[in-house]
Amino acid sequence: MRISQPTVSEHIARLERLLGVTLFERTGRRIALTDAGRLYYEYCQKIVRLTEEATHAVEQLRGLLRGRLIIGASTIPGTYLLPDIVAQFHKRYPQIEIEVHITDSAKVEAGLLSGEWQVGFMGRHPQRKELEARPFAEDEVVLVSKRRLEGMGSDDLLRLDFVAREEGSATQAVFEEALRRNGL
Repeated sequence: MRISQPTVSEHIARLERLLGVTLFERTGRRIALTDAGRLYYEYCQKIVRLTEEATHAVEQLRGLLRGRLIIGASTIPGTYLLPDIVAQFHKRYPQIEIEVHITDSAKVEAGLLSGEWQVGFMGRHPQRKELEARPFAEDEVVLVSKRRLEGMGSDDLLRLDFVAREEGSATQAVFEEALRRNGL
């Protein structure tokens, strides 16, 4: 900084008038901080540190608000839930390029584990322990038939033709688990 001595002295005098205290003791050519001066100096140091922290935090945030987000999603979340979520996200963070891959749940897990995708959306909890899941929506899977289902026994249900999802689909896994739980 290139500030002349008279300018520095003028700023200090103005600050002392503003605060109503003496910040420096002047004895001849010597100058020393008063108690008020030391206290004020400590706060100035805190302000400088906070300013540096704030600048660093904003720079980090700016870095996060650019780049590319690659998402793997199983069919149902990828088709019915993600379009709105991605649109809202893109509106808020337009500098982030978003790429969505729709596949089955097993491939979503594989893509996350390999690092191909940064985040995944699927209709079940992951099978692999290395992955962490947080539910964000619920879905209900129901059995639908044009025949009356009430009062049908297991044998009657097994005679019905089922339309089901492909192997690896979370919906198919839920369906198979429901059959097992009911002894079918």
